[in-house]
Amino acid sequence: MWGEGERPRGLLIGLVLALTSAGPAIAQDWWVHPPEPVARPTSPEINSAIELGLTWLLKKQREDGSWAGHGGYPMGQTALMTQTLLKSGLGPTEEPVRRALEFLEHRPLRKTYSVAVLLQMIEAMGDPNHPTWRAKAEEASHYLETNRRAGAGGYWAYPDGSPDLSNTQYALLGLRAAHRMGIAVPASAFTDVCDALVQAQNEDGGVGYKRGEISRGSMTLAALGVFVIAEEVAGQTPTWRRKRAEYAHCRQRALEWYEKHFTLFYNPQGPRGSLSKYHLGYTLYSLERFCDLAEIKKLADRDWYGEGAGYLLANQLEDGRWGTEADTAFALLFLQRATLTGGRQREQLALEEREKILKERQAERDRRPRPDAAIPFLTEWLVAGPARIEDDDPWDPKKFSVPKGRPVVNARVGKLKWELYRGPAEESFVDLQKALRPIDWAVAYVATTVIVPQPTEAVLWLGSDDGWRVILNGEIVSQLDWFGTSEPDRHAVPLSLKQGANVLVLQIVEGTGTWGFHARLSDPNGRPITGLSARPIPSRK
Repeated sequence: MWGEGERPRGLLIGLVLALTSAGPAIAQDWWVHPPEPVARPTSPEINSAIELGLTWLLKKQREDGSWAGHGGYPMGQTALMTQTLLKSGLGPTEEPVRRALEFLEHRPLRKTYSVAVLLQMIEAMGDPNHPTWRAKAEEASHYLETNRRAGAGGYWAYPDGSPDLSNTQYALLGLRAAHRMGIAVPASAFTDVCDALVQAQNEDGGVGYKRGEISRGSMTLAALGVFVIAEEVAGQTPTWRRKRAEYAHCRQRALEWYEKHFTLFYNPQGPRGSLSKYHLGYTLYSLERFCDLAEIKKLADRDWYGEGAGYLLANQLEDGRWGTEADTAFALLFLQRATLTGGRQREQLALEEREKILKERQAERDRRPRPDAAIPFLTEWLVAGPARIEDDDPWDPKKFSVPKGRPVVNARVGKLKWELYRGPAEESFVDLQKALRPIDWAVAYVATTVIVPQPTEAVLWLGSDDGWRVILNGEIVSQLDWFGTSEPDRHAVPLSLKQGANVLVLQIVEGTGTWGFHARLSDPNGRPITGLSARPIPSRK
């Protein structure tokens, strides 16, 4: 389903490919970054966004009551959508929910995520003694209890994978839902995971997807959420009382790491706090769960909910969605603070009002600067690579150095060597599979020299498959760790060019499949820059 991993392998590879093949509206692609901190929207604005998103989600329901997407998790996908409808104020007898429940009733219990979300959905129905769904909840709870991986320190896993914190977080959320419905669950399941987190916590205080992996914002939030729900379920047990101080210390260190790296725009990761948009919807909903359960109104002295709501409203698409069905569900659950609510009273909007809001948002998008179509793409570069990632952090400058000075043919970047690459004149895409030896899980550098007659503010319009880092005159300007297709002009990176020659270097990371990028330069309004030239080998004067 929508779990998180350091590298998508096996079943998760298929899910990532499904997400990244959807064009511009993919799960990892969040379109606009207002200046932080983001202004908090009004309640009517939030309610209208919820109503528009919910309308889109209802349109995506299929005839059999299910929702498409995440083919390996039909039960989990539909359970998430149904949980979202219930939290949005629809009752179990209303037609969309009724059809979804009919689809789910006889689905076999498979996979941790699906079963865990099903339990949360059943709790959201608000009828813990319903004969059919009570029996289903007891069966699902037993499934989770008996499917912890032996020797995993309390963790759960994908059927074909090793134990991870993402599966584990959802398993405990499912068992918490069962506990809240009066179903007996073992308190040891919660304390065992807390023990594992104490052992898995990194020296910097953050927590990784698996033990020994780099700290991630989403996984550190998962750990924080686990401690809160574990105390709710197991806080009166002898084990918890004996280890309370140890658990509190681990939780406090994790909170300090997250506050240090806190941003609503990305999923922070790694010892340097490098940034990823990967699994951002998942991360925002994890943020809501932890902060609401822990009764945290401000995080790092920031209004996490108000700013998060503002960010989501700025990025809601004209048809009411946020990317995929799953991202739309996560956004709606965040906006409704679904962890604390058992079903809100929706502020229904008339069709005319919805159309008015959609037109206003589309007009705002139309006013955003875009590059002039006549601006050429940069297709001649010095290239250096590939360097295999192995289990490294591709953004760690000790392992993948930041190039300094002017790149020159045959000069070295670490163990790599600069070579000249000229792409076909009729193509805008720089194909690194052609420029370099094809390889998966790798890093490459490309460089050009940008010359301007005077100091100039510019925008680098970039699309990349996969992650990228922009380095201008030896300094890191921006970076994005993600898996996605290269769409022209997808990302806008502001650059301050000095008079004369500027060395522009891109670090492009490859996961699997296609590898390459699109790039061109404009002024801040999307117009050509007078006197600008870009050459991989500038003429000597």
